[in-house]
Amino acid sequence: MKHIFYTLFFLTTLFSNDFKTLPLKTPHHEGTLIYKTIPNASKAVLYIHGFNDYFFNEEFAQKFVENGYSFFAIDLHHYGRNLTPNYQPYYFQDIREFDDEITLAISHIRNDFDVSNLTLYGYSQGGLIASLYAHHHAGVDQLIVDSAFFDFNFNPWIEKIALPLVAFIGQFFPEFKISSDTPNVFGQSLHKDFYGEWDFDLNLKHTKTNAPIYLGWIHAVYDAQKKIQKGINVNIPVLNIYSTASHAESLKPEFLFSSDIVLDVQEIALYGKNLNQISHLTTSIAIENAMHGVTLSTPTVRAKAYDEIFRWLNITN
Repeated sequence: MKHIFYTLFFLTTLFSNDFKTLPLKTPHHEGTLIYKTIPNASKAVLYIHGFNDYFFNEEFAQKFVENGYSFFAIDLHHYGRNLTPNYQPYYFQDIREFDDEITLAISHIRNDFDVSNLTLYGYSQGGLIASLYAHHHAGVDQLIVDSAFFDFNFNPWIEKIALPLVAFIGQFFPEFKISSDTPNVFGQSLHKDFYGEWDFDLNLKHTKTNAPIYLGWIHAVYDAQKKIQKGINVNIPVLNIYSTASHAESLKPEFLFSSDIVLDVQEIALYGKNLNQISHLTTSIAIENAMHGVTLSTPTVRAKAYDEIFRWLNITN
């Protein structure tokens, strides 16, 4: 009878769409932990979203649950479920501002759910955050970075001259805001009300227009990217996964749904090699026809991405 109860409980958890949340209160900020667990699971994944983003992809969570992982995600402070009228959205001045809430999340996962093997999964800007977190802290066993924001995708003149200057100025005028009324093409490629298949809260993820950019954010991201580009050492197995092709921002379907229109995948591949001093600890996999975010791609493409992700995880843990 006891075994029947646990089986029914497991199946209910597996196929339920209910997620629980927990506030992550640190001395200076508050994030939100979103989670869906499996009873007695020893393995878990902790997901960190990108810029102008929050956790919304329930299919992504379900894939991990179906493969025996308890699933956790963080909405970082000033993002997603933590956006309030009193805060500048997506604003931060140092990438390590997020360390405390990530550490607190890991503590809950390890201690409250008895997880012995934890994979940190960072998407886009979250890949940048997760990489540097794993470099500075123990506590995770594997790292996956998906379409990681290791470099800005500008022309060489802007990247070599204008960007360093703007980043420098951002130290002194961090709250200076650059607004835009132009459509967020990538966001519209995802949302079901425009060109995509996904449903997410348009109040939590700018889509009709681009998200505001703060000079302090530019400084923080640029500084973090330079650390990656010079080389760090997370000293754990890393999967660096991304599309095979990039294309300039475009609404043409042949580019919108078959390439990364946000970042340069060659730079992602290049700087992904700098995450470990021991080269064989890092595995790089390019997914043909993937979008910015391999698990946000079209169904057949993301199915291939999931195959690669779980094949790698089965090898490493």
